[in-house]
Amino acid sequence: MSRTRKRRMMNQINVVPYIDVTLVLLVIFMVTAPMTNPGVVELPGAGQALSQPKLPPVVVTVKKDGSIELDSKTMQRDEMLVAVQTTLAQSPERTVV
Repeated sequence: MSRTRKRRMMNQINVVPYIDVTLVLLVIFMVTAPMTNPGVVELPGAGQALSQPKLPPVVVTVKKDGSIELDSKTMQRDEMLVAVQTTLAQSPERTVV
């Protein structure tokens, strides 16, 4: 009695050629990389920094209860708006925080 064995074909991808190509490309890049001349970048020199404003900022604080303080002075909303507008009209370089 002879038994015939059926061979199953295994579907596999042969990755050896891909590894060979990858290694050849790696060698090519390693050989050519030192030969390339990097571009020379001329960076600008450090100049003088812009001067910071010397005037203190206008601080507006709104508290939990809804009251408004302008530079630690409690006032109404309309009064605060007028005060900020006049302050900025006198010195426009001041900041409002």
